[in-house]
Amino acid sequence: MSTNQLILNFQKYILSCWPQLSVIMGNLDWDNDPYFVDNWVQANWELMVEKQLLDKEQFLPPYGYDVKPECRHTNIGKAATHRVLVSMKGDDKKYCFLSFTSKDLNSTKFEPPLKDVSVKDLSTGDISYLELNKVDFSIENLS
Repeated sequence: MSTNQLILNFQKYILSCWPQLSVIMGNLDWDNDPYFVDNWVQANWELMVEKQLLDKEQFLPPYGYDVKPECRHTNIGKAATHRVLVSMKGDDKKYCFLSFTSKDLNSTKFEPPLKDVSVKDLSTGDISYLELNKVDFSIENLS
């Protein structure tokens, strides 16, 4: 599968699992497991995207905003060797992929419909949001 297909497949997987994940979240003891959703998403990111795109001993940054190597589910502490880039279709400007998100008038949330992509500007570090249906994904080697 292409990078684009794998990442879109991952987004669709999250959406298809959301009803069952919501049941778990409704019964979860958040005091004992406050990072359950982060861990669930990270584990699936590593299995469904990273493992499919890269060779052994190659790694993507952790999914989301906390990209420290300690946030990995497997191979904890391993530094990223590659990253996912996002570009608007028909535009050469590249951004670093952070996560899927949903926007409303006042905020962004990690919940369906996840029709937006949170990205980081490579030159300024500013975080912005792009419409998922208007972007393409690619992989960049960091070495």
